[in-house]
Amino acid sequence: MNIAQRIIHTARMYGKLQVLHLRMQLEYEADFWIGIVAVALTQVAGIIFIWAIFDRVPVLVGWNLWEILFLYALSIIPRGLNELLGDGSWVLRGMVNRGEFDRLLVRPMSPAVQLITQSLSVHGFGSIILGSIILLP
Repeated sequence: MNIAQRIIHTARMYGKLQVLHLRMQLEYEADFWIGIVAVALTQVAGIIFIWAIFDRVPVLVGWNLWEILFLYALSIIPRGLNELLGDGSWVLRGMVNRGEFDRLLVRPMSPAVQLITQSLSVHGFGSIILGSIILLP
């Protein structure tokens, strides 16, 4: 198997594992949606805070409300992507402490890919959606 085929195979496996974890999270559908709404409300609170500042001060060191909201959107989209796609790396310490890391090492797949896909944090959807909504106009 050449390098291009390995990359394609790994990307497909990553996608399949992420879909599997999404299905696991959807087992508790109410919890899934409450989590997304909670993260969106947290982001909306940040926007309200920025709006409250610029309601009193129209320009802050040359920056207006829309420029700051643009920067805010540019910061929450990558954070949402990180929460959505890369949250599994934080489980390594717990797996090593509990002695569960060995099961990743004996499987015929990269331990790094398995580790990254251990957890799918759907809370990132709220950040990505809100950041995209801010960037649309």
